[in-house]
Formats: sequence, structure tokens, C-alpha cells
Amino acid sequence: IAAAARRRRAAIVEEVGTADLSRDEADRLFEEAVGLSRALDTLDRAREPRSSVAEEARKARLEDGRRWLGLVSRVYGKEKKGRDRFQ
Repeated sequence: IAAAARRRRAAIVEEVGTADLSRDEADRLFEEAVGLSRALDTLDRAREPRSSVAEEARKARLEDGRRWLGLVSRVYGKEKKGRDRFQ
């Protein structure tokens, strides 16, 4: 199913890029391509293992920690550069 949807979406992109279409035809093809993209996205996500709430919380904490480390690094990096200029 996914392969057929990908082929149809590619055909739509090709058709829109090469064919002389009316506005209504282009809109219809666009809506079809968007629908296919949504369906493919849903299929791809369905194959991924679902993460638990605890796993999502752990990932959020890690990301928060990375952001804080980046901020601290930027602040203290600028402070050190500023001190080096005056010495």
C-alpha cells in the first residue's frame, strides 16, 4: 500500500510540474498529494515502536539539559573572551 501511495504521489508531482493544468485540476491534485502524504506519515509512525510516558519524560529532561549546557557554555564562553581582551 505504501509503495503504491508513494508512486501515485510522485506521479502527481511529475504531472503538476509538466502538465498544463487548470487551477481546479491543480488544486485537486494538490489535495490528493497532501492526503497521500498524511497517509504515508501515519503508516510510517505506526511502524515505530510507541514510547512510554516515562521515556518521553526522559527525552525531555535530556533535551532540557542539553539546552542548559549550551546556554551556560555560551554565557561563560563570552565572559571568558571578554576577560581575555582586557588582560
